[in-house]
Amino acid sequence: MRWDRRIYLHAFVNDVTVLVPVLNDSKHSFAIYTPERTKQRWPIRLSAATELEMQDWLALLSVSCCDSRGIQGPPSKQAFWSITCKGDIFVSEPSPIQEAMPYPTSCDQMFWRQVGGHLRIVECNSVGIVWGIGYDHTAWVHTGGYGGGFFQGLASSTDNIYTQSDSKSVYIYENQRWNPVTGYTNRGLPTDRYMWSDSSGLHECTKTNMKPPSPQWTWEFRRPFNIMRSH
Repeated sequence: MRWDRRIYLHAFVNDVTVLVPVLNDSKHSFAIYTPERTKQRWPIRLSAATELEMQDWLALLSVSCCDSRGIQGPPSKQAFWSITCKGDIFVSEPSPIQEAMPYPTSCDQMFWRQVGGHLRIVECNSVGIVWGIGYDHTAWVHTGGYGGGFFQGLASSTDNIYTQSDSKSVYIYENQRWNPVTGYTNRGLPTDRYMWSDSSGLHECTKTNMKPPSPQWTWEFRRPFNIMRSH
């Protein structure tokens, strides 16, 4: 006897507040947030067979969310800009209803659409000037274009889009124990540091479990040979 149970999840396009790509080695997935699911910290997570298919779904759903709210073209001068902890750039348009409310609308109630690019920090002002700084300390200025990245076709402008490059250094340390007879060994004691760790030695870090900020990043490994003794 076999029992199949199907669970259906649904969300209205007008309720979606943000679409966020999720980095995963085995799946190409993204998360759909609504105000209620943000409170629960339980977004709807969808997976695609390929990265290209995931990007197509993201672009299609983003355009649908924007169309349902009457949002088209580049961000306005009054738009709010924000970045995630991974550096993805999002923008939110203030609505007349929000401006008329006596109290400011919380961020989890606002709709955020992603724009191409990657920054460590972003700043904007009321006259429409938007600039930011990348992880390699390069300054970037918004040209007025929108879309870019995986937002192509109707979801992207045809000009004022340029290639952005960035770099970020992540350091992991190999720790070995020195024995007077056999020399250095990668077998430590339970009280020793992890064989691969961060600079403090308290957190295990390996090339396998260190993840880039987003799928648009690629690793470039370099191996400096420095020996540091700790007593």
